[in-house]
Amino acid sequence: MTIRHFKNGDEQKCESLLMDSFSWYLKLEGSEWILSKLSSESILSQSREGLTLVAEEDGLIVGFVHMSTMDYGVGYISVIGVSPQSQGKNIGAKLLKRIEREGRNKKLRKIWLMVSHSNTGAINFYLRNGYSVDGVIRDFTLEGLHEMIMSKHL
Repeated sequence: MTIRHFKNGDEQKCESLLMDSFSWYLKLEGSEWILSKLSSESILSQSREGLTLVAEEDGLIVGFVHMSTMDYGVGYISVIGVSPQSQGKNIGAKLLKRIEREGRNKKLRKIWLMVSHSNTGAINFYLRNGYSVDGVIRDFTLEGLHEMIMSKHL
């Protein structure tokens, strides 16, 4: 498995990967808004700013992460996903470590993200990788779905 920078032409494969990764969210009432955020057009647009990495295995994209950077030394991970078939292989952890390393090289001091409170697997994943809970935004993306704000100092 290799981790590399996103390149034009990856967007369709990444859209498919993210649709699979977020299938649990798409089942929730009112979640249609996220479809435009996971579209290949949105992925290609995002990739032009910040940092976008993909994990590739046997020619297939099996992981994706995007981080935008702010002038004050903070990065925001807007999306990370690993194909359901590739979960449990440490791909997410490798993507996080690589994006953190690249963040340090860009002189970032902190990375933050949001994760839905009901996504306990993801919350535990971030905790295992050194992130801590900073707060909660109630009813943020959907009524009754709260976003945990998590961060890590680099």
